[in-house]
Amino acid sequence: MQETANELMKTVKKRCKMPTDNEKATFTSDGNSRYNRRYTEKFKRNTVNYGQDIYRKI
Repeated sequence: MQETANELMKTVKKRCKMPTDNEKATFTSDGNSRYNRRYTEKFKRNTVNYGQDIYRKI
C-alpha cells in the first residue's frame, strides 16, 4: 500500500505544475495516513490545501 502512495505522488509531481503560495494544489482523500504524509513530503505545506472526505453509513 505504501508503494502505491509513493507512485501516486511521483506521478502527480511529474505531471502537474508545482503549487505556489498563490496557486495552491488541492487534494482530498479518505484520510489514509500513507497519502497524508506524502503530500507534506513532496510539496511545501503552505502550498497545498488538503481535505478529508468523511463518509457515514445511513
